[in-house]
Amino acid sequence: MTKKVLAVLIMATTSSLATDGSFSNHALTTKAGTLGVGIGYSTNITKNFDLRIGANSFSYAMDSTMQDIDYSLDTRLSTVSAILDYHLFSSAFTLSGGFVYNNNGADFTGEAKGGKFIIDGNEYEIGDIGSLNGKIGFDPISPYIGIGYSTVTKFKGLHFTAEMGVLYQNTAITSLDVQCEDGLPPAECAKLKNDVLSEKESLDEDIEDYKWYPVVSLGLAYTF
Repeated sequence: MTKKVLAVLIMATTSSLATDGSFSNHALTTKAGTLGVGIGYSTNITKNFDLRIGANSFSYAMDSTMQDIDYSLDTRLSTVSAILDYHLFSSAFTLSGGFVYNNNGADFTGEAKGGKFIIDGNEYEIGDIGSLNGKIGFDPISPYIGIGYSTVTKFKGLHFTAEMGVLYQNTAITSLDVQCEDGLPPAECAKLKNDVLSEKESLDEDIEDYKWYPVVSLGLAYTF
């Protein structure tokens, strides 16, 4: 469904170009914000509508505790966007909407605490577990709405930009997998895997409210 909507948006943009004339101003942009560091391209397709495409990326490592388990997380911000901006009353203030390819997420590895794991309330020795790994991701296509300030298609030269909005990521897609050590009895291994499954369900409940991701950015642009 989202692919069809995106195709309609592209067709509508192409139609606007055919009836309203060619692009007149072009801008290269750079920005930083809650989606990471980004670069982009903007152009006006009518007097009050701009089209911009961009990519953002950032990654960092951190430690976190979730459901009594210590995890080492490798977190990534990675998005590609196609956004339409409407200039209110032909001003620099904009209303924006579009779609974002969303590859935000994290990979995480469980770490023993004091030589032990506490999983779903049960204690396991570090020698019982070969590995405990998980992933967090989101739907690949996320709609975006926002407001902003931009003069990049109004005149040539250097510009300041600002943006604030929300990205709807839907419910996070998670996985949590455990590998038993060879010496762990089959019955204990089955119990460990059931505990990890319960742990994943608790994790899903903890992050189910993170459907909306705040987007704030400041940037510079050069129009030529």
